[in-house]
Amino acid sequence: MTPISARCKIEMLGGLRVQIGERTLTRFRTQKTGGLLACLAYRAQPLTREILIEALWPEGGPEAGRQSLSQALTSLRRELEIGPPSANGTTDLTSGQLLRADRYHVHLNFDLVTTDTGAFEVALRAAEQYAGATEAMEARRKAVASYRGELLAGYDAEQIDPQQTWLMAERERLAGLYRGALQQLARTLAESGDFDGALAYAHQRLRADLFCETAHLDLMRLYVAAGRPAAALEQYRELEALL
Repeated sequence: MTPISARCKIEMLGGLRVQIGERTLTRFRTQKTGGLLACLAYRAQPLTREILIEALWPEGGPEAGRQSLSQALTSLRRELEIGPPSANGTTDLTSGQLLRADRYHVHLNFDLVTTDTGAFEVALRAAEQYAGATEAMEARRKAVASYRGELLAGYDAEQIDPQQTWLMAERERLAGLYRGALQQLARTLAESGDFDGALAYAHQRLRADLFCETAHLDLMRLYVAAGRPAAALEQYRELEALL
């Protein structure tokens, strides 16, 4: 898969947004329709219809769940400009389709689709593998630049993950990776003597978790190292007020 040739980019950090050529989609028929697309995009693997029904529509019976899934798939096909299903309700798996569905499974065509969550994690894994500090730092910079906000911000977690099996846990996991990358960037820049850059990332980390005592303490240490003890004292007072 080559991201340069991909037709569709699905962004889930900071909200759900789909870029298809010149078109940008931010609204879907229902939250659960958007949740279905996000679930397929985030997990990046074929999922059975039963799993999707249980994950998104557990409150009704099997028949009601199948109907809800069918309606959501029809809506997504229309939004993504995908051809209509065949007479028996399945979809011909042609290479140009973004959404693929047969009688048992549903998945996205990742030869044509990229995701910001995937790019975020790939960049962080690359940072861990690079031997050079410069390459690792650039990979982390790329990762944090792609993090626009929490996973599926604005979506009601109970609406698209009624059984709470993945969304809340993944929101916190990705947010933790983001904060960790910011912390590492601040430390690397401080070690190289770039205190302005280090302070910028330290402030960004603090904005991501205002009540994190460690983030406040790291910022104080950076102020002291940069020769700004008054700013460190002011930061201490801010932490004291918060606590």
